[in-house]
Amino acid sequence: MSSHSESRSNSQAQALVEAFRAYLLREDLKSTHQRDLIVEVFAGCEGHVSVDELLDEVSKHDGAIGYATVYRTLKLLADAGLASVRQFGDGQSRYEVQGNEHHDHLICTECGFVVEFRSPELEELQAVVAKEHGFIVESHRHELYGDCKEFLAGRPCPRRESPEHEGQRVRPPREGNPPRGEDASETVEDLPAAFRRYLSEEQLKATRQRDLIAEVFAASSDHISVDDLLALVREQDRQIGYATVYRTLRLLVQSGLAAERRFGDGHTRYERRDAEHHDHMICSRSGRIIEFVNEEIEELQEAIANKHGFRLVKHRHELHGYLDGTEASED
Repeated sequence: MSSHSESRSNSQAQALVEAFRAYLLREDLKSTHQRDLIVEVFAGCEGHVSVDELLDEVSKHDGAIGYATVYRTLKLLADAGLASVRQFGDGQSRYEVQGNEHHDHLICTECGFVVEFRSPELEELQAVVAKEHGFIVESHRHELYGDCKEFLAGRPCPRRESPEHEGQRVRPPREGNPPRGEDASETVEDLPAAFRRYLSEEQLKATRQRDLIAEVFAASSDHISVDDLLALVREQDRQIGYATVYRTLRLLVQSGLAAERRFGDGHTRYERRDAEHHDHMICSRSGRIIEFVNEEIEELQEAIANKHGFRLVKHRHELHGYLDGTEASED
């Protein structure tokens, strides 16, 4: 790194530290040398860093700093609006410095490499769709998942083990999905039967309770939590417990018959994996979830993936905000 680049990096790190100190002061929270160091190191990290990865870097400067201190400092940075939390479907939360320019992400499902992109055209289309539904967008999450050009050419991805790309790489996403090239969707009537076939093929036990849970899930409204499904199931069988419902939903996801959704409110929800793909708008005031499909957005996503040498496999697009006219008292 040149001296000019180092100077600019140090300046950015110091600015982040000062902004963090100001936040702590406003919130009447303690400012410490350890927190300053963690923020300085975080500011110098490239890409998207996990708590473990940041701890490794911080430990090079102060071996007395533990996991809990790094984790709490990152959470405070996020609360202060100075860092963004990212989850790319591999089970880990990652953090990046909150920049002035918004960007979205393209993730390789094979090597886990993350590419940041920004598309003004995509942002405009998104705003139009939201307006059509009377939805005010406060933030959004847009991730494109695909196969990189190295994988498509039958070559090992050079980024997979490259230290210089460590901060830009995540473990390949492991969310439950239908097998490539297959349509695992079923009608509501067929889902329980398809689930029994899956259990038989995987040499897993098919039980009356699992049958009932699959039937109630297939007939339920979309985006249902474990607790909500448990309440419905117990109307027919009081002996079924939370663990049985949770494990059955996980098996439905693994079979490709259900999709798992996390909308940033701390709850995991499940929905049938329909033949027609859709995206989501989530109202922070009422909790209402609106499904939408926009062909122009779908085509533009394909073009963006192709531009970066990716074959698009799936995507996740969520608009967070509130419905125009929704009262804040509905929180």
